[in-house]
Amino acid sequence: MLANKLLYITGASMLAISLLIGCKREKFAPPVKENFELSDKAFVRLYNGAVGTARNFLYLNETPLTGAAVGYGGLFPATGGFYSAIPAGQLNLNVKDTITGAVQPVVPVAGTFDAGKRYTIFTYDTATQAKQLTIEDRLEVPADTSARVRFVNIPFSRNVIPNVDVYSKRKGANVFSNISLNSATDFIPYEAAQTDTLYVRVAGSEIGLDTLVTFSPARKRFYTLVFRGNYNINANVPTARTLTNFLTY
Repeated sequence: MLANKLLYITGASMLAISLLIGCKREKFAPPVKENFELSDKAFVRLYNGAVGTARNFLYLNETPLTGAAVGYGGLFPATGGFYSAIPAGQLNLNVKDTITGAVQPVVPVAGTFDAGKRYTIFTYDTATQAKQLTIEDRLEVPADTSARVRFVNIPFSRNVIPNVDVYSKRKGANVFSNISLNSATDFIPYEAAQTDTLYVRVAGSEIGLDTLVTFSPARKRFYTLVFRGNYNINANVPTARTLTNFLTY
C-alpha cells in the first residue's frame, strides 16, 4: 500500500515537473513595439474662421489629415491643446471643401514646418474667397503660475475697418492695442485662476465691438483669443462679429 502511494506521488510529481519544463520551453513572439518617436515631426492645428464655410478638410498633398469636416468656428484636432503630427520639412498642405462643385477655393498652405515646432492655420474671409494665416505657436511653459494669451484679428469685411484694442475689465487697461486686420500677436503673460471680462474696441476709443463675458485662464496654459465673423453684423447670429477663445496648449 505504501509503495503504491509513493509511486502515485512520484508519478504526479514527475507530471508536474514535465509540465513545468514544457511551459518553460514554450516561446512567445514579442509584442510589436509601438513607435512614439516624434523627433522628426512638426505639429499643426486648423482653425476655421472663414465666414460661410461648413466643410473644411486639411490635406497633406492628397492625403487627408482630418477625419471629419471642420465647420465655421471649429478646430482640428477638435480637442483643445492637441495637434496633428506631420513630417517636418517643406510641405504642401491644403484646406479645401471636398464636395463636388464647392464654391470654396482650395487654400494652399505651402511652407517649411520645422521638426518639434507647433503651428496653427487660421482660415478667414468667406467661402468664395477663403484665405489662410499660418502662425508658429511659440510655447514656453511659464516658470510661475501665470497663463499665456495671444490675440488673432480675422473679421471679414469688404470695406476698410479700423484696428482694434482688447480691453480687460479686471485690469482696467488694454491687454492688446492697435492690432491690425488679419494679424496675430505673440503670447503674453496673463494672470491665471481669475475671472475677467474682455472687450474688443475700435483702437484708441471706447467704441465696443464685442465682449467675451467670461475668461478664466488656467495656470501654465496657453489660450488664443479670436475676433472673427462679419464685421458689419452685430446681432445674435452665427456669422456676426464675435470674440471667442480656445485652449492652445
